[in-house]
Amino acid sequence: MGYREAFDETVKFFDLRAADIADKSGVGENQISRFRNGKTDLQTSSLEKLIGSLPANAKAYFYSRVMILD
Repeated sequence: MGYREAFDETVKFFDLRAADIADKSGVGENQISRFRNGKTDLQTSSLEKLIGSLPANAKAYFYSRVMILD
């Protein structure tokens, strides 16, 4: 599973709000939405900020989803 899909699934599974993630990460809410919808890619630094802003259990879930092989 790709990073975009894993991030989107994590946000949905933990019922996280993009506004909260944007506040904690410093990545714009619009940019997060466009990334989740596959309309844009993120720079590595922005992706790291998004992942870093997740609660510990959501972060662990995200990484477990990334490790799934297609």
